[in-house]
Amino acid sequence: PNRKALEDLITKPEVERKLLIRLQKKAATYAQDIGIDTEILPDGSPKISGYGGVNGSAKIDVDGVVDLYESFIIPLTKEVEVRSYHEHLRQRCLLSNRWSIFFID
Repeated sequence: PNRKALEDLITKPEVERKLLIRLQKKAATYAQDIGIDTEILPDGSPKISGYGGVNGSAKIDVDGVVDLYESFIIPLTKEVEVRSYHEHLRQRCLLSNRWSIFFID
């Protein structure tokens, strides 16, 4: 099987874009240093003040997390998925060839 064609079939750019946006929001939330002087909203949640968190200090590099996913984790996941499909197809071919000897006239 053509590995590139399989990768193209499993690639959904819109899904990847939404994943990265959601990841960016989560990372920005976790990056905040929520201290005793953090403003609490009426619903009980801390006020999110952007990437820098409270007072401009972030625990993690939000853009770095997004870049890690975009450059490494997503492509690696695709590679593993393509390998899995390839192995599954190979096993099916081997199995079908093995059993076909019983059905030859």
